[in-house]
Amino acid sequence: MSKLLKVIVNTLLLLAILSAGALVIPPFAGITTLVSDGMGNTNISRGAVTYAKKTDTSSVATGDKILVDDNSGKYIYTIQSLDIAAGTASVKNVISGDTTEITVRATVSKVIITIPVIGFLSMAAQSREGIMIIGLAILFLVILFILSEVWKRDEEEDEEEEEEDEDEDDEKASEELRSRKKAALEEKKKREEQEMIEQLRAADQKTAEEEKQDEFEIPDLEEEETEQVSFNTVDLQNLVRGEETEEIPEAVEETEIVEEAAAEETAEEVTEETEETESAEPETVEEIEEFEETIEEPEEEPEPEPSEPIELAMPVYTAEELLQKAHAAGDDPKVIEDPATGITVNNCANIGFIGGSANDNEECYLFRKLFTGGLGILPVENSARYCHSTTVAALSPTFGFGACTNPPRDLLNSDCILIMGSNMAEAHPCAFYWPMQAKKKGAVTIHVDPRYTRTSAACDHHVHIRPETDIAFLSAVIRYILEKGLWFKEYVLAYTNASTIINSKFNFDDVTGLFNGWDPATRSYSKEPDSWDYEYEMNPDGSRGAPKTDPTLQDPHCVFQLLKKQVEKYTPEASANICGCRPCDIVKVAELLAQNSGPDRTSAFCYATGFTQHSAGSQIIRTCAILQTLLGNIGRPGGGILALRGHSNVQGATDIPTLFADLPNYIPLPKVAEGNATLKDYLANGHGFSGARNKADGMWKLETERGSWASLPNYMVSLLKAWYGDYAMKENEYGFQWLPKLGGNESLTVTIERAKKGEVDGLLVFGQNIAVTNPNTGWGRTAIRNLKWLVVCDLFENETASVWYADPNGPKPSEVQTEVFYLPTNSCLEKDGSVSNTERLMQWHDRIKEAPGECRSDAWWTYQLGKRLKAMAEASGLPRDEGLRSLTWSYDMPQSKQNEMGLPPIEGDCDLDAVAYEMNGFDMVTGKPIQGSGELKSDGTTACGCRLLAGFINEAGENLTKRRDGGTVDHELDLTYRFAWPTNSRILYNRCSAAPDGKPWSERKKLVWWDEIEQKWVGYDKPQFDATKPPSYRPAPNAKGGAALDGTAAFGAHSDGKAWLFVPYGIKEGPFPVFYESVESPYTNTLWSTSRVPDVTIIDDPMNKVTEPGDPNFPTVMTTYHMVEHWMSGSMTRTIPWLVGLQPRSFIEISPELAESIGVTTGGYVSVRSPRNEIQVRALVTPRLRIGVIEGRQASIAGRFVCSGYKGIVCDPITNDLSPADMAGDGLIPSSKSFVVKIDKPDMNKVEKFNEYPVEYPAGMSEPIPDTPWAAQPEGRN
Repeated sequence: MSKLLKVIVNTLLLLAILSAGALVIPPFAGITTLVSDGMGNTNISRGAVTYAKKTDTSSVATGDKILVDDNSGKYIYTIQSLDIAAGTASVKNVISGDTTEITVRATVSKVIITIPVIGFLSMAAQSREGIMIIGLAILFLVILFILSEVWKRDEEEDEEEEEEDEDEDDEKASEELRSRKKAALEEKKKREEQEMIEQLRAADQKTAEEEKQDEFEIPDLEEEETEQVSFNTVDLQNLVRGEETEEIPEAVEETEIVEEAAAEETAEEVTEETEETESAEPETVEEIEEFEETIEEPEEEPEPEPSEPIELAMPVYTAEELLQKAHAAGDDPKVIEDPATGITVNNCANIGFIGGSANDNEECYLFRKLFTGGLGILPVENSARYCHSTTVAALSPTFGFGACTNPPRDLLNSDCILIMGSNMAEAHPCAFYWPMQAKKKGAVTIHVDPRYTRTSAACDHHVHIRPETDIAFLSAVIRYILEKGLWFKEYVLAYTNASTIINSKFNFDDVTGLFNGWDPATRSYSKEPDSWDYEYEMNPDGSRGAPKTDPTLQDPHCVFQLLKKQVEKYTPEASANICGCRPCDIVKVAELLAQNSGPDRTSAFCYATGFTQHSAGSQIIRTCAILQTLLGNIGRPGGGILALRGHSNVQGATDIPTLFADLPNYIPLPKVAEGNATLKDYLANGHGFSGARNKADGMWKLETERGSWASLPNYMVSLLKAWYGDYAMKENEYGFQWLPKLGGNESLTVTIERAKKGEVDGLLVFGQNIAVTNPNTGWGRTAIRNLKWLVVCDLFENETASVWYADPNGPKPSEVQTEVFYLPTNSCLEKDGSVSNTERLMQWHDRIKEAPGECRSDAWWTYQLGKRLKAMAEASGLPRDEGLRSLTWSYDMPQSKQNEMGLPPIEGDCDLDAVAYEMNGFDMVTGKPIQGSGELKSDGTTACGCRLLAGFINEAGENLTKRRDGGTVDHELDLTYRFAWPTNSRILYNRCSAAPDGKPWSERKKLVWWDEIEQKWVGYDKPQFDATKPPSYRPAPNAKGGAALDGTAAFGAHSDGKAWLFVPYGIKEGPFPVFYESVESPYTNTLWSTSRVPDVTIIDDPMNKVTEPGDPNFPTVMTTYHMVEHWMSGSMTRTIPWLVGLQPRSFIEISPELAESIGVTTGGYVSVRSPRNEIQVRALVTPRLRIGVIEGRQASIAGRFVCSGYKGIVCDPITNDLSPADMAGDGLIPSSKSFVVKIDKPDMNKVEKFNEYPVEYPAGMSEPIPDTPWAAQPEGRN
């Protein structure tokens, strides 16, 4: 009876739990749960629960069921037909079968399942009577459970009484039998031990002369060993670390190891036999009698022959064999081939590396060489992913290089400077000196930004706009310039593809806002892959000739006409409504730029992460590039696009790069895809293959014939020779198969996602604080704590290194499985190396002091790690490790060498001059340094680690990056100070500074020009092209590479030598920029039906909830930025007392209107809640973020610094806990500069508690400073 009651209780309880879970859990997974109460207009039965998930309307098909919940009622319909453009659908009622037409939006609720009855539980919980019924039901279950336990106890007591009666009679007999059995067992054990001892003594009597190499003595078990020597785990670890192990005496090296093992093995066998006999203990009288018979009559065993030694099964390994076993343990030592393509994959998927943008060029090169070229690790990433990856994705396909075009000092030559997406005065104060000097010379300065800052105050004009509406603003400027005829026509015709005819199949749908080829299933432009290509004249042999053009610019399919059509909707009024500015602001900026651009005037454009850190970051930069090209400001003094870098080596870290998809200097990493199986295939397809939509054919193929990328064989083979040296031979494809092959997106965000899923065992983090700077850092820190191990190499124990114990929102340290290794590193003053700054200028810095304690440079740690890994690979002998064994890794520092400051070398350090020499490149025969990428060859006679940098070591062996003494500044350029890539040209694309005939556009704006007498290009800058190619040069029909481009080609990386207003391939988001709302926005798109950036990837995780555009629950746009008193994530500056004194707390800036609505004043706490997280922070009420009206209502903007964390003298909630984890289609950057929040009254119970470092401020921080202006005196706030 008790069992039946338990079954009933458990069944009812399980049903209740399942029902409750079905009602509570789905909303947390983003699933809509609708409980039907049968009231009102509905076709859903009473008590039923319908589950639906919001889906893009474009992904819904005929036959799918959708849920409609609006003012008309709650209905489930089956879709009969769908017209997305019109926003309507024909649907059938699932109950009555009636057909009707409804209006659909960008998203619909697609029905997953409808479950009857369980909704009554939810309905009951909403009334007093229902709650009483639920309570009675629970009481009933408790009573049933108690009854079952009472009946069960009665039954057990009855059974125990019966068993006691039966056992009482046999107790004495049983005890006597056990006694007899025990005596018999002891007798047998004693006899067996005596026999074993005799056997071992017999074996011990053989002489040493009779021993063979593989026979060993076994010691007497009765003799205790006084000393044992073995090759233990510690020795193995020491060997891996390169340390010497304790020497093993030759007399005992082998025998004692085996003797000990044999003794233990024999003792174990005896024990096991005894235990086995005891475990088989007989219980009945009959069994005991049979057992005693076996004891009384044992079998006679033959005497062992004393002359035969005992062979041991346990092998003895050499050190090399042990290393091989350790290396192969738990791993498949085979070289894997992709089953679909047969391509050697050769990658390590369970380890990731993340570097920082303050790592030197040489360190980044060592990272990439060891971790990718040696270990096959694909997720080799850098903080550049989260700051300027979209710069490369935009500028590279537009012009050829993903870099700043002009040096900041050249701003002195500018007539107008537009700063947009940057607080240049505070984030780049050294560079901001030059616009201020230009302003003194009469230049007009403009600042367009969501926030009024010190930059705004210093400029002539400021325009407020909403974050991530830059495309709408700049497209309106472009429209105005084209409409008014203010563009530089001669320049545009000569140096852009404006006149080029595009395939007639190309089209832009101005209803949906999508280009032709969009595939909603893949959410990419994968269809009609050749429809964005140029039209070409065809040669007699069927090959492509020159692109078809229309110099009159009237053909409707020419780029110029397509661009005019593309910006048609961006009127000043429409764009102002999107941006929150006034139409006159747009016109004013357009007029100022146009008035200061042309043959005799130039305007410059400066931007930073206010452009890049958006889901549409690359297309924002593309819009800027199109504008500057139309105005004729590219390649000319005082013009250009200045991508302002934040860290000291963002440019270098991007060039090397420590970014997953490229090898050094933008050579594409081979992929697990057709066309990559062999080096021959890879080189035959060329650079353009990686970015082509149509892999079978297309204009991308011309890159193998025309322009600088036709030299890819020279670049690739020279890189392989630099990495694998003499082991890279023609017979083994120069080591091509040792490179890992890329199978997909391995960016930093994806690595964190995989870590959270348990697919990544370990991360190496060098110079990056991912626990603070990553998107949705709460989600990211959870992922980090899911690693098996984490290595952090940094100046301080930052939030990443302490994530296992210091996170106030994290679990208990005892619950974290991650083992953290902290490697203390050097500051830039304590190490040698070079960095590449904003203007591509490579600057060497010297070690001027010794680092404290065990601090070593990142290069030291990497070099020593590489040496030990190579030693393990040498010992393993595995085919998989062939690439690591072949890797050249000989950079030992000569002991007598001193650096420029006269400091002696650090023991074990890496010779960075040798690394730099390899990066520059050299002739394998003569050893002479390469003087430019044009000298590289594909026959294996040259080695070069970084083709773009070639030439920074001159023919005499002098490292030009160490040149510190300035020379003569001519037109604000100094070619003798340091070195800029490529080949020391300071302004990129400087062929554009002269007209097509080689003469300067004007005397005032001359830079380089053709000298008819000297028959070469001369000027103030080094020509960034063949200085001997005359303007009149026209290529021969079969010319290749640079020779295939004519004398007017200014953009040599492109197969037509032009700047691309229209990008036919190499960019995923479309050939022209299009304005979309950001991933999260309080508004929907007013221009087309596609609201959000269509190809953005949003991480699918319960901790990464993202709202749809237009969600009224989150009415405020949140943006983020840096502050002048703290550096980046703050891990370096939050530990410095005087900086903390200047800015002791972080805060959020909100408008006076928002502050009034929630009743808060400056200094008070507010709650800031995003769809992912909530933080409590202090408010600063300010009009600096007040912007205008958007879509008929006052816009709400808030901003907060990103320098906060839970380690340091001052600690505050982490801003990026609020931001979403997503990735832009190009650049894969997260949209951390624009997302939605709701700001409200605070919950003081949720204010985080931190363990801040104690600090004692020096007295000098508050004492007056002699001879110092009042404004710079201490403010006494400490």
